[in-house]
Amino acid sequence: MKKIAYSQLQKKYGGRFIARQGSRVLAWAPTVKSLLRTLNAKGIAYTDKITIGFVDPRGAICVYRIFLPL
Repeated sequence: MKKIAYSQLQKKYGGRFIARQGSRVLAWAPTVKSLLRTLNAKGIAYTDKITIGFVDPRGAICVYRIFLPL
């Protein structure tokens, strides 16, 4: 499987949601709802082998906080 650098994803898809299978990007859209519509229009069934995620915009500073139960 070919690896893909996150910086390359940011350059091309920054600020969008992407659906990918391995290192291959299948579709992209500004919202999850429109991404699922795009996948459906392309005849791609959403399965457990497809990963959907948000690509942070280039140059963005993102802070994430994880809350763990006590």
